[in-house]
Amino acid sequence: MNKLITTLSIISAIILVSSCGNGNLPRAAKNELPCDVSTFDHIFEDVRANGTEELDGLMVLKEGKVIYEKYNYGFGKDVKHALWSASKTFTSAAIGFAKQDGLLDENDPILKFFDEDEMPSTPSDWLKSMTIKNLLTMSSGFAHDSPEATWRNGGKDWVKVALSDSLTFEPGTRFAYNSMNTYLLSVIVSKVTGKKLADYLTEKLFKPLQITDWVWEESPQGYNCGGWGLYLRLEDLAKMGQFYLQKGKWNGKQLLDPEWIEASMSAQIYQQDRTNATPEQIEKWDNSDWGCGYGYQMWRCIKPSSARLDGAHAQLCIICPDKNLVVATLSHANSGTIMAGVWKYIYDSL
Repeated sequence: MNKLITTLSIISAIILVSSCGNGNLPRAAKNELPCDVSTFDHIFEDVRANGTEELDGLMVLKEGKVIYEKYNYGFGKDVKHALWSASKTFTSAAIGFAKQDGLLDENDPILKFFDEDEMPSTPSDWLKSMTIKNLLTMSSGFAHDSPEATWRNGGKDWVKVALSDSLTFEPGTRFAYNSMNTYLLSVIVSKVTGKKLADYLTEKLFKPLQITDWVWEESPQGYNCGGWGLYLRLEDLAKMGQFYLQKGKWNGKQLLDPEWIEASMSAQIYQQDRTNATPEQIEKWDNSDWGCGYGYQMWRCIKPSSARLDGAHAQLCIICPDKNLVVATLSHANSGTIMAGVWKYIYDSL
């Protein structure tokens, strides 16, 4: 995904829209605030200290209510923003809904869902063994994370380009981040539902959560990109975090199987090969927000049971069940700076 990011203008990450007016999250009254939330302003200051970086918006939910909301100059609550790879978790949710509808299982081989003309003429044994779960956990083994190269192939079918890629390891045995994995998941959702990914999620997720205004980019073949290209407001991103914090329940109705949410937020695979690792190496990885495990298109965090949606330039939605806390950010900044600020100023205060 990094190659794609470097070729696109960051300016395109923001799209102005009109206020939707409905479906807002509840706001905490002043006498309900659990701490002096003005200290959260320090995250904006820390980001600005890095020079050209900007934190466009920060929203904090505690006990399901907004306790803090702030936007940078030129941004605002009614602005849609590129989520970059935070889009991936929405695609994972669609796979969960499709499983719930009996349309697929994460252990299904992926070639089950594609036509012969979309596959290599002689699929390898590793490709034949690849499952939906391997795509979900970034353990497909595909050699190239190539959305940019795929875009440049003009009219070539993105699925065929992805499935024809070489494999560098047996699926399921290692972690290797690859946004084309998520594109294939988007296509699989469309194959089994007969709908575009975004349309299926509108029915299953967006309408119940009252997410009413979004954009999701598509491939030349008409499939939503899946791993990138979703634009949402900050509050709508925060809703997704609250939905996962509530284990798939919204307004008292169980929309998505809580076991799917639990699996998504758990460490299904580690980012490093730990087979011959020393205890010191493992401790170092476990104390890194980029080394303590990866779930179903979600990153684990160093805090207990916490996980996050994570997109380039710090499009983040951090879910902390132990604190009943959700923190959402939209920005053009370094993720490490913002994560450190969240732990220091928000998590430790609550």
